[in-house]
Amino acid sequence: MKILRLVLALLLVITFVVANFSVGKALTSSLVQITNFGTNPSGLGMYVYIPTTVKAKPPILVVVHWCTGSAQAIFSGTQFASLADQYGFIVVYPSAVRSGNCFDVSSTQALTRGGGSDPVGIMSMVTYASQQYNGDMNQVYVTGLSSGAMMTNVLLGDYPDVFKAGAAFAGVPFGCFATTAGDPTNPANQAGWNSTCSSGQMIKTAQEWGNLVRGAYPGYTGPYPRMQLWHGTEDTALAYPNFGEEIKQWTNVNGVSQTPNSTDFPQSAWTRTRYTNNAGVVVVEAISEQGVTHSISYQEAEVLRFFGLDGSVAPTAVPSITPGGPTLTHTRTPTITNTPVLGLQMKLQSGGTESTSISNFNLQLSNTGAAALSNLSWRFYFNTENGNAASSYVVEKYYDQSAAATITGPTLACGSTYYYTVTYGVPLAAGATWSFNSALHLSSYATTVDFANDWWHSGYAVGSLPAAFTATTFFPAYTAGSLLSGGEPVCSGSTPTIGASPTTGPTSTRTPTQIVGASPTSTATRTNTPTRTLTPAISLTPTRTATTGPTSTRTNTPAVTNTITRTPTVGASPTTGPTATRTMTPAITPTSGTGTCSPVTSTITAPFTFDGAGTFCLQSSNLGGYINNWNNSSVTINGVNVTNLYMASGSYPAKIGGFWYVALTSTVSYGHFEAK
Repeated sequence: MKILRLVLALLLVITFVVANFSVGKALTSSLVQITNFGTNPSGLGMYVYIPTTVKAKPPILVVVHWCTGSAQAIFSGTQFASLADQYGFIVVYPSAVRSGNCFDVSSTQALTRGGGSDPVGIMSMVTYASQQYNGDMNQVYVTGLSSGAMMTNVLLGDYPDVFKAGAAFAGVPFGCFATTAGDPTNPANQAGWNSTCSSGQMIKTAQEWGNLVRGAYPGYTGPYPRMQLWHGTEDTALAYPNFGEEIKQWTNVNGVSQTPNSTDFPQSAWTRTRYTNNAGVVVVEAISEQGVTHSISYQEAEVLRFFGLDGSVAPTAVPSITPGGPTLTHTRTPTITNTPVLGLQMKLQSGGTESTSISNFNLQLSNTGAAALSNLSWRFYFNTENGNAASSYVVEKYYDQSAAATITGPTLACGSTYYYTVTYGVPLAAGATWSFNSALHLSSYATTVDFANDWWHSGYAVGSLPAAFTATTFFPAYTAGSLLSGGEPVCSGSTPTIGASPTTGPTSTRTPTQIVGASPTSTATRTNTPTRTLTPAISLTPTRTATTGPTSTRTNTPAVTNTITRTPTVGASPTTGPTATRTMTPAITPTSGTGTCSPVTSTITAPFTFDGAGTFCLQSSNLGGYINNWNNSSVTINGVNVTNLYMASGSYPAKIGGFWYVALTSTVSYGHFEAK
């Protein structure tokens, strides 16, 4: 079967080469093979075309061939070299050498950044071109056909910080072709083949496709590349449904809706859809060609336009109505901003106990841009269940590093989905981070909450929130009311799904009704100061002592007494709703340290966790990226009070003699301290 597939692919490619090759102006240079260009685990060949005249800092374009193809074939069969002469960029042509001349897009090595297969070799080629020809690493692009289109998807997923954009002709999504095959570094082995994917039967949600890309480079939080997609409706080699799955994937990782911002018809058989981000930049452009098979024609000029290598910039689709019917035109923005960097990022971390009555969690809001951000807010979406009223859900404010956060809500989104809004009255400086430690529970602390149903809890089972701060797209954050980070749920019926945002795309076209700041089930006159008594058990199962009347008191016994006051603003305007204020006042005044503690009872190093009662002096030269603690009587680090607080490493006090000294006192068995 593999031989038959290769024969069919060869026939299709011959058709492609004949269709695309044309005699044009003589080239100013020639194709040159490069050896010893760096790490190359699968033995790829490297060829380059360097025009006689290039820009001082030339962009780098990687052009990847099809199965049974070669660098020489795609060099001769496309016009990229001639266009390089015209526009002054350099072209890199990788060449597969394994049996069948397909690129590895299916192995675990290929689908992992730095994994040890073809993508590593191609990345070495890019690095070589940058170092040897003064190529601009801020302008690296890739395009390919068939196997080369699949590799385009893979390279953008593995190296989103390197490639600024890609153009894939008749490809499949990143990870679609995943399968087991022979060692990809052995040239005698063919690349893996996935029939479910090639036949167009690999169907996933946008979030699932996006997660495959994000999984290739765990921890990456920067912008993802722009993508141009081309596919023929009669493609049977890599079936047409793959086109729609690619759109899902790249709109999702670029944080835009799957609903196109514009649709037009540049040629009679073409349907072009465009998907723009908040800045109006087209981050995904998809062209469907009616009646075209796998032998789709390369459109080099369109690729260069999308990349901006022809001197243009990413277009913004603007609809205009004419008497002959709707048409779409595009305008050019005067500033080249192909991939604007998002300036806001949310991270989530477990805050400790999580059960069917309470979820403790910590958040970080970081300004990753170059300027201060004002009028910041973020939303906390949750679902009601088991007959609980939305007004009975409480979002705590245990710790607010900004000292300026206010909480309003709950506000109906749609169906049984509501949200609280946390708003900041002071700007967040460039590069700065605010921490916010919180919990969600019912005011009665009843055990009838299923956090796994909540939008903010997406991807995590109950009790398995990440131990370390992890980037999340499920706490949408805003500046001046405009969504800047994360995703909002979009409702179909009463079930929220992924919504339009800079990181996720919707799976439904219905937009939820958003009544900002108003709660449909609670009134502005409600005052609730509940009291809970925590029994001294490791499980921290809360029990509540209720009192009559509108006001009660809440006591954490025997560790810390917290008085929570909620003061709704009565008579708020219809657009802002009631404003609730929560404050927490420790009843036990922690003992302030005076620097080092003594005698030292233990020497610790991160990661370190302690649960229990006692008084200790812990000496450490490494407290890791953060410390966190709760249910303690007193905790100081080199004399700085951190009792029952989270502190990131950037806020640690200066070492004393090369060490931090943690003075810890807990009177209960469920006191907790961790350094991670």
